[in-house]
Amino acid sequence: MPTQPAWWLIDRLRERGVLRVALSYVAIAWLVLQIADVVLEPWDLPRWVERAPQIVALIGFPIAVGLAWFFELGGGRPHRDTAPDGAVRPRVSGWRRYADIAVISVLGAIVVFFVLRDAGWLGESARPAAKVESSSIAVLPFANLGGEAERHLSDGLSDELRSQFSRLKSLTVTSRSSSEAVRELDPPLDAVTIAARLAVATLLEGSVARDRGRLRVAVQLVDGGNGNVLWAERYDRPDTDLLAVQAEIAGAVVHAVLPRFAAAGNTAPPPPTEDPVAYDLYLLAREKMREADPLAGSGDGTAHATALAQAADLLRKAVQADPRFAQAHAMLAEVLLTQAMRRRSSEGGPGLVAALEQAATPDIARALELDPRNAHAWYVRGVLLWEGGSYAESAEALQRALELDPNHAPATLAMSGAVMAAGRQDERFRLAIRALELDPMDPGNHHSAAQLAWIVGRRDDLQAGIDRMRSLFPDNPRMAAMTCLSRLRLGEPDEALACIAEARVRFAGRSSFTAHLDSLAGEMSEAIGHDDWALAFYDRAASGNPDAAVAAMRLRDDVDGLRQHAANALAGVGGTWLSGRTVASVGMVDEALAIYRSEGIDRLLDSDSPYKAIRLDDALTYIALLRQRGATAEADRLVAKAVEFSETHRRYGGRAAVIRLHATRAYALAGRRDEALEQFALAVNAMDSPFPLDPIERDLTLASIRDDPRFQEQLRVVRDRQARAQGRLSATFARHGLTWSPP
Repeated sequence: MPTQPAWWLIDRLRERGVLRVALSYVAIAWLVLQIADVVLEPWDLPRWVERAPQIVALIGFPIAVGLAWFFELGGGRPHRDTAPDGAVRPRVSGWRRYADIAVISVLGAIVVFFVLRDAGWLGESARPAAKVESSSIAVLPFANLGGEAERHLSDGLSDELRSQFSRLKSLTVTSRSSSEAVRELDPPLDAVTIAARLAVATLLEGSVARDRGRLRVAVQLVDGGNGNVLWAERYDRPDTDLLAVQAEIAGAVVHAVLPRFAAAGNTAPPPPTEDPVAYDLYLLAREKMREADPLAGSGDGTAHATALAQAADLLRKAVQADPRFAQAHAMLAEVLLTQAMRRRSSEGGPGLVAALEQAATPDIARALELDPRNAHAWYVRGVLLWEGGSYAESAEALQRALELDPNHAPATLAMSGAVMAAGRQDERFRLAIRALELDPMDPGNHHSAAQLAWIVGRRDDLQAGIDRMRSLFPDNPRMAAMTCLSRLRLGEPDEALACIAEARVRFAGRSSFTAHLDSLAGEMSEAIGHDDWALAFYDRAASGNPDAAVAAMRLRDDVDGLRQHAANALAGVGGTWLSGRTVASVGMVDEALAIYRSEGIDRLLDSDSPYKAIRLDDALTYIALLRQRGATAEADRLVAKAVEFSETHRRYGGRAAVIRLHATRAYALAGRRDEALEQFALAVNAMDSPFPLDPIERDLTLASIRDDPRFQEQLRVVRDRQARAQGRLSATFARHGLTWSPP
C-alpha cells in the first residue's frame, strides 16, 4: 500500500469542510458569549446560569467538528491531481499548507483558552482554587456610617464576631487581615469573587452607625457561590446594647451556617464582657494595635510606639471597668510583651528578659484564671515563655491555643518557631505555610514564609514568595524592602539594587522608610564590594537609622568613633544598641563580654535553645573574647561544644553556606586549621550571592587562619564574584528603565 502523504489529514479536513465549520463555529460562539455576558450581567443570576453559555459552547464544538467530518457540512471540494500510476492524490500548494497550520494552531489555542478559563486555571493565580468547606465564613469589615471617630465600633464588631466564630470547631473562619484586605482592593470585588479569593462558602457583611445615643446595625449573610442573601437583619437599639446586638447576630449566623450544630443545643460563645464601657475601651485599643503594626505600611517607629502606649492605657482602663474581662487582660499582656520585645530589639541591655516576664505575666495569669479556654491568652503565654527561654513549655501553650482555636494564624506561625528546637524543619515550614493559608492577606505571614524559605534553603518557595508580595502588597513599603532583600538572597544583587532604586522613588515621601531603604542599599552595595557606594548610602541613612552610622564608622575603620558610640550606647545614650561583635572589634573586650552575658550567650552552648543555630557566631566570638581575657579552660570547654554542635548543625536545617561558615569559625578556634580552611572553601562555593568581606576580615574567630594562602585564595574568589555582580549593574538598570547614580 502506498505511503500516504504527510499532509493527508489536513487535506481530508479541508476536503470535508471541517476547518471551515470549526472556524465559523468559534467566531459565532465568541460573539454569542460576548452578547451573553452583557445581557446576563445586570440580572444577578445564579453562578451556574452565567456559566451555562460557556459550557454549551464548549460541548458544542466537538459535536460541530464531528458532524462536519461525517456529513461534509462545509461543502469542501478538494483539488486533485492524477499520478502516473493512475492514483488520484490531493494537490496542496505550499502556501495553503502553512495557512492550514496557522488556522489549526489558532483554533487549538482558542479551544485551550476556553477550557482553561472555565476550569478556573486562568486569572490572577495559576494555582487551582482552594477547596471550599460548606461550614466556612469570612466576616468582612463592617462599613462605618458614623464618622471616623466611631470606626472602632464597626471594626470592633466585625473583629469580635470573627473571634467568636473562630472558637467553633465546626466552622472555618478567615482571619481579620485577609478579610479586610480583600474588601479594600481597588477596584472593589463582588461577593462571589471575594468568597472565591478567600475560599469560603459564606460572607458576613454589614454596617454600623451610632447617632444621638442610638446604635444602628445592618447585617446580612451572603452565599459565596451565587451572591444570594441567605439572612439579613437590622437593629436599632440604644448604643448601650452593642453587646446584646453582637450576641444576637452571632446566634443567628450560627443557626444559618451550622443548622445541625445549632440544633444540637450549641450556640455561639458568649460576649467577652457585659460592661459596655469596658467593651468600648477594648475596641478602641484594638484599633490602636492595628495602627501599631509595623508591617501595616503606615507610620514610623515613633508612631507605632505611641499607638502601642495608647492601646496599653485603654486596656488598663478596660480591666479597671471590668476586672473579669479576660480578653482585655490577654490583650494587655500582648501589648506589654510587644513593647518589651521592641525595646529589647532596639536597645538591648541587661535585664530585659526579666522585664518581659514582669510586664506581661500577671495579666496572662489573670486572663487564663478567668477564662482557661481563651485561645489568644494561651498564644500570648506561649510567646512569653519562648522569649524567656522555656521552649518546651512554650510549645505546650501554643498547642493548647491551637486546640481551642484551630484557625488562630498567629499561634500557628509561632508554633513553627517552637518546633525549631527539635530540628523539625519540614514541619516548621509546613506550619508557616499553614499560617499563610489561614491568613493569606497578612503581610507578616508572607514576610515570615519568605524569611523561612531563605533560611531553610527553599529557593523556589522564596521566589514564589517574592512574586506574591509584589502582587498583593504593591504599596506596602516594608514588603517592598523585603522583596528587594529577597532578590539579594536569591543571588541577584544587581536586581536587588534596582529594586531599591524603584522603591526609593515610589516611597520618596516617607523619610523614615527611605532611611531604611538607604541602609539596605548600603548593605547590598557592600555585599558586591562597592564600599564607596555603601558609605554614601550609610551616610545618607545615618540620621534616621543609627545602625547605618555604625556601619559607616566600621567601613571607615573609625575606631575612636566606634568606641565613643559604644560608650554612649552602653550608657543608654544615642538610641541604639551595639552588638557584642562590633564592640569587641574595637578592643572593648570587657564591655563585649558584659553584653553577651546579658543576652545569655555564655549559656547558649550548654542549652537546648533553638537560637544556637542562629547565634552560634556570637557564641564563638564570646569564646574568642574569653581567650583574650585568659579564661582558657572555659574557652576550651565551650569550643568543644561548638565544634560538636557545628558538626550536627544540619538537624536545624538552614543554608549550607551559613552552616559551613559556622564550622569554619569553630574549627579555627579549636586549632583544627586544615578542617577550618576546607569548610571555608565549601562555604564560599555554597554562597548564593556575594557577601561583604569586611566582617570576615575583622572576625576575631578567624585570626588563626586569616594569613593562610588558602584563605586568601577564597577571598579572591569572592572578589571575582563581586566584580561580576558590579558588571551586571548597568545592564540591569537599563532593563528596568532606571538611571543609576549612587548618592
